[in-house]
Amino acid sequence: MMPKLHNKLMHFIADTTDAAVALGGFFTVFAAVFVLILLVSALALFLLWLVMLIDAFNRKQWPSSELRIIVIIVLLVSLPLQLYWLTALLYYFSIKRPLDAGRTPSFLSDTSWSSAPKKRKRTTRRSKK
Repeated sequence: MMPKLHNKLMHFIADTTDAAVALGGFFTVFAAVFVLILLVSALALFLLWLVMLIDAFNRKQWPSSELRIIVIIVLLVSLPLQLYWLTALLYYFSIKRPLDAGRTPSFLSDTSWSSAPKKRKRTTRRSKK
């Protein structure tokens, strides 16, 4: 009786091991593809950052020289902070595209964010006589 139980147990272990190996192979392939996608995305975003940094250095038309200095500093500081992808995308959509189209970036044309106080018109009520 003992050899039959031993054989059944060995077959069960063999079947389970084959399934685990097959499942482990699937997860290995999935993990490898996932890591590959992450690496390609990171490389593409880094190259975008590099192109945007070169564009900021070489661009001749800027609304102001202070903006150019601020943008370059922000782009440079973003690399060690691992926010290079975010600053590259922000630079592309908020500064590069409008300037390439000959427009002023929208955040510069709106003066409502300015710290200067707005002048209000004084209204006086005339009393009826």
